[in-house]
Amino acid sequence: MLSKRRSNGDRPKCTIGCGIDIRHTSDRIRSGLTSVFDYIYLPMSWRTLEPEENEYHWSALDSWIEWASRAHLAVVAGPIIRFEPQSLPHWLYIWEHDYDTVRELVYEHIERVVTWYKNKISAWKIVSGLHVNAHFPCSFDQIIELTRLAAMGVKWKLSKI
Repeated sequence: MLSKRRSNGDRPKCTIGCGIDIRHTSDRIRSGLTSVFDYIYLPMSWRTLEPEENEYHWSALDSWIEWASRAHLAVVAGPIIRFEPQSLPHWLYIWEHDYDTVRELVYEHIERVVTWYKNKISAWKIVSGLHVNAHFPCSFDQIIELTRLAAMGVKWKLSKI
């Protein structure tokens, strides 16, 4: 049905997207995506992007984003900051009881990611799991401040582009 709508130039009433595991780069998977979906969702794990402090690994996401651009698929990406154990870099735990340093590191990470992907992402998912206090004990006010800081950081970086 989607193919018929596309051939007639009709757009569906809603968009259809698919989440991607960035480790899978098969051409077969990619070709199937373009025939069915309007956008792809790319997760951005801080641990994957910055496994060592100040050492960013962009290549896996870059590959998918470049492909999506050539395939004319929109890209939704994020969350940029996710406070769940599988997403946090191991080196960040050194600062788990130093909220001020964590706040600064969060802001720096957001700034780097948004600057790197400035005109390539259609929509951003900014934060997730900040309320999961088992790993970084934050007060309610600190969670709100981090959420505000993250949203304003993305908005400010995008406005400068």
